[in-house]
Amino acid sequence: MAGNFEPITEKIPASGIGSGMQVSAFEQTAGGPVLVVSRIASPGTGRLYFAPHDGVTSPTDVGAVGPDARRIRCKASLCAVSSFAGDEFTIMSWDGVNLPTIIGNVSVGDGPVDLDLTTVSNGDVVVGSTGFNDNTWTLTEIASDDSVVSNTTQPVDTGCPNPGHLSFFEDGDGMKALVTCYDSGNFDVLSLSP
Repeated sequence: MAGNFEPITEKIPASGIGSGMQVSAFEQTAGGPVLVVSRIASPGTGRLYFAPHDGVTSPTDVGAVGPDARRIRCKASLCAVSSFAGDEFTIMSWDGVNLPTIIGNVSVGDGPVDLDLTTVSNGDVVVGSTGFNDNTWTLTEIASDDSVVSNTTQPVDTGCPNPGHLSFFEDGDGMKALVTCYDSGNFDVLSLSP
């Protein structure tokens, strides 16, 4: 399988990103612009940057994405950035080409590390996030007009202390979320209600 991959090096100028750490990035289309999440220090305020992939143009500072920003993920035209110290994620609309528009913040469990997004049958996007400090996970449904339809936080199983990362997958029984459990070495598989 290794023969199917070719290492490449592409440079995106970081001079416009400031002195922070680049903690996460997302590219919607190959060779297109990249959204970069940066933070000055933990739990310093995270910033979102729009970085063209031309190797010349400096990144544009789009705005704040919460204290101790951790992860950015996108699905369809919606993106979300987790904010560990803010107990929230920031949502934004992005077409994958032009500057994104920050819409607002959604409260979630205490200490969201990771998040994932999936599209459901009615076209809405569901954001799943973990609550590392309070042993929870949150499902947030967001409509195509970027309004929050529902936002539900519930505990993970007792054998899953400090849930860190979450990834959606689908099997024969429907949509599920795989959650890593930092302090036990376990993982948890959680079913999403139809």
